[in-house]
Amino acid sequence: MSSPTDLSETDIAMLIDDAGALAFTGRLQPDILIRLLSYLPLESRIQPWLAATYVILERFTPKFGLVKDGNNLIYQVRFTGKS
Repeated sequence: MSSPTDLSETDIAMLIDDAGALAFTGRLQPDILIRLLSYLPLESRIQPWLAATYVILERFTPKFGLVKDGNNLIYQVRFTGKS
């Protein structure tokens, strides 16, 4: 793939959401999800960003100890080895 626009906005959002669900349940290594999310600075469309925001804030915040303090997220990642 030569650019993020080779896939549709919806396809990329669904890929991010699916990868997030798989990583959350332990079926995908978190580093693979992180590598997938690392392309986001090249993305200007909204759906992939919304999907990534959901994956990070809704799925992983409670599981891995990401906490919100006022308007700031404090990344306190605690990998317990449990799914």
